Formats: sequence, structure tokens, C-alpha cells
Amino acid sequence: MRIAVVVGALLLAACGTTPAIEVTSADLVDGGEIPVEHTCDGEDAAPRLEWTLPSGTSTVILIVDDPDAPGAAFVHWAIGFNGAPTDAGPDLRQDAVLHDNDFGVAEWRGPCPPESDGPHSYRFRVWAIEDAYDFAPGNDASSLIDAVDEATVLAEGQLTATYERR
Repeated sequence: MRIAVVVGALLLAACGTTPAIEVTSADLVDGGEIPVEHTCDGEDAAPRLEWTLPSGTSTVILIVDDPDAPGAAFVHWAIGFNGAPTDAGPDLRQDAVLHDNDFGVAEWRGPCPPESDGPHSYRFRVWAIEDAYDFAPGNDASSLIDAVDEATVLAEGQLTATYERR
């Protein structure tokens, strides 16, 4: 069995396919609409998220962005975890290091697309990283994206939901 797992991992690496992380939420439905309490029109409360991780994970990166924003994807939440937690939400763990989002603050800022701009998609993306990082506060989301680009990614996944202001 162990040989089959190793061979499977080598085949995935050779094909360039990264295994998937299942990202779920008690507050969101994949493909559904984000409840107003998690947006600028409500309490702007961070949603609860959970995910699975492969063995060997030393670091987790979570980025929530809006790829439908004018110009480029707009980051709403950016967290580097010095460790391998399996959840995030309003009460973050000690190993969570918040990075500045595109609002310029190190915290959750929920969807707030322009009114009458139609629905925007929001990607809740999680990466399991083999390499250990020592994330320090004061960085922005681009440093997390750089870490993903430079790291050995064991698995990745996302949950996508939409929001539209009327």
C-alpha cells in the first residue's frame, strides 16, 4: 500500500497535477451566495472554514480574493500559518499570521463589490506547503503569493462563492 501511495505521488508530480484539498465551511456553500453577515453590508464577520491536509504539511496559506474586481484580483484575507491547522474563522489560532489585504489592513474584509456591478466570485484558496516558513506580521498578500510560487506545494483547494450588491 505504501509503495502505491509513493508511486501515485510521483505520477502526480510528473504530470504536474497537485492533489486537492477539500475546503468546506459551516457558513458558506461552494458555488452559493455569501450570506450578508460576512460582507460590508452586514457585520463583516469572517466565515468559518475547514480543510483537509496531507501528511508532511508544515505551513498553510489561505488567500481569499475577488478575481472579478476591476483591474486585477482583489485580496480580502491573507493568512500564513506557521504550522498545519485545519481551520480558520473569526477566532484565529495563535499560529495564524495575518498579512495586509488590498484594503491595506491585516484582517478579514468581506465582499463589497460596486453596486449594480453584477455578482462577483470570491475564491477561498488554501495551499498545503511542505516547507516551514516563519511568517512575520507586517507583510502584504503578495509575500504569501510569492511563498506559494517558491514553495513545494503538497496540495491545494478552494471554495468559491458569490456576492452581489443591489
